[in-house]
Formats: sequence, structure tokens, C-alpha cells
Amino acid sequence: MLRIVALLLGVLSLLPRGASAETYAVVVAVSEYPTLPRHRQLVGPKNDATAMISFLRDQQGVQRSLIAVLADQLPESDRAPTKTNIIATLAATASKLNAGDTVWLYFAGHGSQQPQPPGARTPEPDGLDEVFLPQDAAHWDGEIAAIRNAIVDDELGDAIERMRVKGADVIAIFDTCHAADSVRGPNVGETTRAVPPAELGVPRVLRQQLLAPAQKADRMISPTKTPNSGNDAVALKRGHLTALYASAAFESTPELRVPRWSPVGKKRGLFTYHLLEVWSAQPNESPSKVIEKVRERYRAMGRRSPTPSMESDQP
Repeated sequence: MLRIVALLLGVLSLLPRGASAETYAVVVAVSEYPTLPRHRQLVGPKNDATAMISFLRDQQGVQRSLIAVLADQLPESDRAPTKTNIIATLAATASKLNAGDTVWLYFAGHGSQQPQPPGARTPEPDGLDEVFLPQDAAHWDGEIAAIRNAIVDDELGDAIERMRVKGADVIAIFDTCHAADSVRGPNVGETTRAVPPAELGVPRVLRQQLLAPAQKADRMISPTKTPNSGNDAVALKRGHLTALYASAAFESTPELRVPRWSPVGKKRGLFTYHLLEVWSAQPNESPSKVIEKVRERYRAMGRRSPTPSMESDQP
């Protein structure tokens, strides 16, 4: 009997680590921006992060030890949501992955846009990069021709690609705007999660590109933007990517007190609130159906915008 047990243990030790799939998550939420004026400070992201962590643990069964939290004003945060920490955490998560694993990525905070540098690897039709603003984001720096410490869409695409080439599926959720002209949303009490490039010091001559007629999806990342590994054998094993966005092209998305009728309602991202309401009720629902139900909720509220959207490399 002991010999049989020993043989079984030996066989198990030879199995690949990925034999038992794991689910990881990285939750990023930025509410306070030291370099931005008072009217650009947010309240909802920290509340969204708390709700997202609960959703991942209770509805998706993700172990807390496998959820990396980078959020300010949140006691359970593992690290501050700075650019260095965010990029390092994404890389560290990728290094742990095996084929068949799943990674949830969540970003809540301000977004903006900046002109692409000459010779960009993935040229945009309108010449603009979408950027996520971490806690230490600063203003436009002429020496590097970019918003200092902003996380560019291509950087996120590269980080996600490192996960996909491991054979892991990625679900990325963005509750942030990528460009906006004003701080207020369409209704009183709403704050838009965007900082206009002009307010970040992007030179006027470069900001003219914001008026370019070219149309494109306003995306923080895209399945077509991630670089190919160059190895067909590896490419065949790449995990899938599903990205969910709070708004469609050129729309803003707000945070507001929810539920509105509740005197104790907390400020939350409109998108995150309804997304988790729908998904918590049906944890096994497909992302496409979840997005459609969130849109239905918006229509029932009489909202004409924003329009939650999704893209995926899966049929």
C-alpha cells in the first residue's frame, strides 16, 4: 500500500502546475490625485474596489490571496496605485500564470488622451493614445512628449499579452473615461471620470488632434492592439481576452450616489454598480449578456449615454 501511495505521489509531482487552473485578479482604483485640482478628485473608485473584491471572492470564488489590490483610501489595499506599482503587479501576476488560468483586471479612476509619438508601434487612426491616470500621474512633460506617469493603452496591451501567451484568459474591466470636455456629467451630482488633455498641459498645437475627424473605438486596450508573439505555436495557445468598457467611443462615464433613493447611498461608478448588480445575480452569465442587461438598465433609467460596450476575440 505504501508503495502505491509513493507511486501516486510521484506521478502527481510530474503533472504541470497548470493542471489545476487558478483565478487571479488585479484591482486598481484611484480616488485621490495629489497633482490635480480639488474638483478633479474622485470618491467612487475606492467604493467600487471594495464591491469588486467582494464580487470576485463571493461570486467568482477567487481567493483573497490571489487578488492584488492597489487602491488609495482603502485599508485592505496591498500597495499604492502608482504607475510603478501597477506595472510591477501586472508583471508579477503574469509570472505566476499557467495555461488554463483566468485573470480579472479592474481599473477605476481618471482617464485621458495624449498624442501618439512619431513612429508608434500601433498607429491610431486619430493619432491619439488612451491613457489611465495612476495616483502619481502628473502633467504634460515636453521632454518626453507625454503626460508623466500616465499608463498608455499600449503598455496595458503589453502587460495583458504577457498573460495571454501563458495560456491564461483575461477579463479586463475599465470604469474610466478616456477623454472629456467638462467635469460634470449630464445630471446633477455626477462627476465625470476624465481629465481633459488641456488641463494636463498638453500643448494646444497637439490638442488640435482631438478634433480629428477619424472615428475609432475609444478603447483602453484591444485584442488587436496586443503584440503578436511572433511564434505561431505560441500564438495558438494564447488565452482569450474580453474587455468591458464603461462607455462607447467619445463618451464620458460618471460616478454618482447609488441607489439614488437611498439616504445612505455611496458614490460609485455608474458602470461598476450596475455591472456587479447584474453579474452578482447571475455569476455564470456571459460578459456579452451582462453588458446587454446593463444597457437595458440604462435605458430603463432614461439614459441616452454612456453606452457600455464590450469586445472579445471569442465568437
